[in-house]
Amino acid sequence: MNRQELGDALLAAGVNPRNFSVYGGLPNDAVCLDTLPMGRWVVYYSERGSRFDVVEFDTESSACEYLYGLLVREPSVQRIEPLEDRPFAEDE
Repeated sequence: MNRQELGDALLAAGVNPRNFSVYGGLPNDAVCLDTLPMGRWVVYYSERGSRFDVVEFDTESSACEYLYGLLVREPSVQRIEPLEDRPFAEDE
């Protein structure tokens, strides 16, 4: 799995996009995936401009799988209705 596939899979699982970033950064109250020098990957929790609970990985795939499992199992993550299950507004 790569970061694009991870983002798609998290959305399909109903994880609110405000709860994650697959391109790093320091969004408030989100779990992030980012790259490190030497080809390593990192998953961390971002809050108030700081990184917490940093976990490093050798491969993009293993970092993505870890982040997916973390967010899909976490009961405090905000859920949204998956896109394919959302009703469309009827034209009046």
